Amino acid sequence: MLSAFGFAKFLLENTGEHKSTAEVSLYNAFRSLQAKETPLTRADLVRVYKRLMLFPHWRSKKSEIDQHIAKHFKNYMKQEGEESFSLPIFENLEIFKLKSEDNIKKFLTDYYSQLYPQAKVRCTKANGGSFLVIVLRETKEICLYHVNDEFVVLDGKTSPLMDSFVTHYNANLELDQTKAQNCIMKPFRMIRLEPKASQWTLFETQGYSLKNLMPKQLGKLDDLPEIFYHLKSLESKFIHKSSDPLYLSLTRELELCIENLAENTEQYKEKALETYQKARNIFENVFPDDRLLHLLLKELAISIASDRAKTWDEPDRESKEEWLKMKNESPLDSTNLLPIVE
Repeated sequence: MLSAFGFAKFLLENTGEHKSTAEVSLYNAFRSLQAKETPLTRADLVRVYKRLMLFPHWRSKKSEIDQHIAKHFKNYMKQEGEESFSLPIFENLEIFKLKSEDNIKKFLTDYYSQLYPQAKVRCTKANGGSFLVIVLRETKEICLYHVNDEFVVLDGKTSPLMDSFVTHYNANLELDQTKAQNCIMKPFRMIRLEPKASQWTLFETQGYSLKNLMPKQLGKLDDLPEIFYHLKSLESKFIHKSSDPLYLSLTRELELCIENLAENTEQYKEKALETYQKARNIFENVFPDDRLLHLLLKELAISIASDRAKTWDEPDRESKEEWLKMKNESPLDSTNLLPIVE
């Protein structure tokens, strides 16, 4: 049986003492792909290759990667006595970019509608020029794909370059703890969350060599605020704020803080500063266009600065701060789930 672990082991043992960067990157990619007993599929090979092509370094050295995969995987197949496996011809793979936002949304909606014929599919713009594809399945579960504007053609079929970064939610709109979650934090940083009992194991790869960092055990996702805020910013695209626990608790905390500060400035000043910093962080990273949070933050900043030494966030500087310049926001519907079909 061919497996990702088996191929990684083959690369480790059969590529000599001094391995090339391409061989190291392939080893890292396949070593972290699956468990030992999971059979390797053609789709897995394509998925690994697409991840490598996300990096400009490997795109400029595409022929080198092509040669290493063809050479080493064929030798691995021979070692395992496997002759029927269909190895993709990666030198024929082409990458292109679509410029029209409408064309991108239409293609992605059609593509994922074919993958999930019984589901409702919605595509929306995300931060940094990327896109989110929200797939509402007939079971009320949600698959959230994070993709960009690049596509590949292989074997005459077109697919998104970033098609393996998906998070899964159950019918209660909670992160599904029965499935692995894959996210791309930055172009050179990818994470995978594997569920285990009531906890998560975090696997992280960095750089074009796909270096695997030491796994971390997380009791709760908010143990790592960077990842927690990243996931919450994605969720804000499809979960209505009226049912988002983070949003509801934060707005209530800000309101209480403003009330308490007005009653007893000295007693609540330190707590108000902590609340302001936390709320501003969430505002900027998760709900950057929310008008209610913006107004509450502004009111709290004025209350704090009116009775303390001037700081970098004093209210008479607020009108000059970029973060206070709100963008026009489309009105949301009143359901828990934002409109799933545009």
